[in-house]
Amino acid sequence: MLKLLSHTEAPASMNNSCAEGTGKNRWAFCTLFIVERMGRGTRAENRGKTQMADQYAKIVSDNIEKIFSTARDHLQKTLPAQKEENGYTFTAFGQECRIAPDGIFLDGQPETGVLGILISLYALHAKTEPMIAQPFKAFREFPDTAPYTAAFATHTEGILVPHVERIREAREKIAADLSGGNAPAGVGGDFAFTARPLPKIELCYIFYLADEDFPPSVTCLYSNNANLFAPNDALADVGEYSSKRMIKIVESVA
Repeated sequence: MLKLLSHTEAPASMNNSCAEGTGKNRWAFCTLFIVERMGRGTRAENRGKTQMADQYAKIVSDNIEKIFSTARDHLQKTLPAQKEENGYTFTAFGQECRIAPDGIFLDGQPETGVLGILISLYALHAKTEPMIAQPFKAFREFPDTAPYTAAFATHTEGILVPHVERIREAREKIAADLSGGNAPAGVGGDFAFTARPLPKIELCYIFYLADEDFPPSVTCLYSNNANLFAPNDALADVGEYSSKRMIKIVESVA
């Protein structure tokens, strides 16, 4: 919202500029001054966003170069993925993913943001060992995750709390769209389901509805050996962006 400052509130540079006008013209001149200053802030913010996007794209590009700088046939087993003429395809975050020397593509569109980074890190770190889903583990149970646990609780679990009831109503669609299914028996909660954002990383979401004593809550668990397939910071972000994807699905069916 645009705020018109009084002459005494305004910075000296603005007062000098406003002195060039009088009466209504002066207020118009001051208004333009403020808008111009706000525009400078917006332009600086946009430059910052552009620089960040460029940095993300550079990370993805560097990781792709590392992935394809050596023999690549192992990707069929490590991801695992279907080998095609123009790369390797698999499902990532509920979308068709193609990883190739020319980049990462989700549903046919280039992905150079955070998801591109996570997928490229997964491709770099994935091993031939199969995924072991159960028993599921809390993120904090993996070694050396302490620096990320607070952010994980906020960005992966906490962001879902306001949406628990809507998630309950759309849980079958969410699980299907995120390559998941029914949670194993005995995990607890009022309802639960799994999601598989990456072929060898499975998540188990456990939801508790609000009652007269407690607010709603969410717990997100990982497949037992998920830490074999991504570094800890990326592993935390896989949970965060799976939760964000879940919210988008809920909003699309609202």
